[in-house]
Amino acid sequence: MSIQNYLNRMARATGRKVRRAVPKKTRVALPDEVQECLDGISCVLRHSDPDDGQRVVVNVPMMGSFVLGGKAAPDDAEKRVKAAFPDLSDEQVKRAADRIRLRASNTIRAIQAPDLKPSRWLDNY
Repeated sequence: MSIQNYLNRMARATGRKVRRAVPKKTRVALPDEVQECLDGISCVLRHSDPDDGQRVVVNVPMMGSFVLGGKAAPDDAEKRVKAAFPDLSDEQVKRAADRIRLRASNTIRAIQAPDLKPSRWLDNY
């Protein structure tokens, strides 16, 4: 018995509304060579101007280095992915570019996170 059948049976037994299963969006898998390139991403946070925002230099194997973030820097992650792997579909290119942007935003978030050290009552005494 599937989970959805069980939930529908329980809903009928308790007098609740039966919910229909919403089909999940099919995720397009990335080829292994693209996956390995994305695993090798390295990011370096650059000094930024308060007006310009945070900038991250992203180095991706087979795609080179480029800057993400800031107002002046164009977001060319999708162009780089498409140039390095021209046989990818549009969904795969978008997914790979999103993963590059996610890695860059995680780098910014890790640097900006406050240093959370547990406080002990003994230190405040």
